[in-house]
Amino acid sequence: MKRKNIAIICVAALVALAGCTSVPVGGGESSTDDDTSAPSDVEYPDGLSADGVDDSSVVADNHVTQLTADNFHIVQTEGQSFGEETIESETTNRVDIEQERLLSSVNSAGIDMQLSVYSADQKVYVQDQTQQETSYTVEDNDEEFEEIMNAYANSEFITEYLDDVSMEAVETDELNGEEVIIYEVTDASSLDSDEVDDVTGEFVIGLDGKIHHMSLEFTTEEQTVEMTIEYIFGTDPIDRPDWIDDAEESAEEGEDNDETDADAEDAMEP
Repeated sequence: MKRKNIAIICVAALVALAGCTSVPVGGGESSTDDDTSAPSDVEYPDGLSADGVDDSSVVADNHVTQLTADNFHIVQTEGQSFGEETIESETTNRVDIEQERLLSSVNSAGIDMQLSVYSADQKVYVQDQTQQETSYTVEDNDEEFEEIMNAYANSEFITEYLDDVSMEAVETDELNGEEVIIYEVTDASSLDSDEVDDVTGEFVIGLDGKIHHMSLEFTTEEQTVEMTIEYIFGTDPIDRPDWIDDAEESAEEGEDNDETDADAEDAMEP
């Protein structure tokens, strides 16, 4: 199958540790009813219309500008089913702008992995948990906070995603007291439509241009893939995780062991 994989929310702190989760955007028959009409009397955000995306860069930049104006969360869930086997994962990226703190977690069912990454005060703390053991890593962080934050928000990914899919407005609704437009995906260019049995997708976008929800599901002969991304605006501050004390203690023990080994090597020299 010839296809283009779109990387989804690849955060610098997680890429080297957990890899970059990616889902190909599908093409094929739309599940949208033929008699569905676009909502009337709606003032669409810049870059959007009833027929979908007019300017993906404008839409992405508008969304990211509002997302990064305050604390935010991004929650991505993904599931892949191969016959009776299912692999599910959830990645949560949290950003605290005032305290310049970042907290990410990856939970994977079927792979036995739970990874947490906390960044603050020019340090990166990693907790890697499996059923057998828990390990920690503490490293200096030379990356600027704003650079990592922008990697979380990932305007480039959103632009590429919007360029790939075709969608149309089908209704308006209310989310947290704000009016939002519901878009359904009608087509995409990344997969061979002859090999895709079904594809569904949905975008929930506020009248101010905030993207609250993106989802996609497609089926081939071999597998079913589901992906959802939720953007949560104006979230609570990030508290220092309890496991950081264990990570610091583990790092100190590692330094003591390194010094002991070095002393032993010196003693063995003639």
